[in-house]
Amino acid sequence: MAAGRGARMWRFDAGRICLDLVATEPASGMPGTCEQLDGPGHLARWLADARLVPPDTVLTALDDIWVARFHELRS
Repeated sequence: MAAGRGARMWRFDAGRICLDLVATEPASGMPGTCEQLDGPGHLARWLADARLVPPDTVLTALDDIWVARFHELRS
């Protein structure tokens, strides 16, 4: 799950990457929650922190379309 929203610190402890992805969604009705994957940079960081790509991988192809597709996948 995501923790430390200001610093974009991620915790992966759900046991499944799909559940960790769901945890990036803002909690509906909860004050102070926000979208965790709100741009290509945050998505790239999440992918690296989730170890879905090797550390220090440059993900130059990520754009807003990728972000929208991850939002759709998560939903």
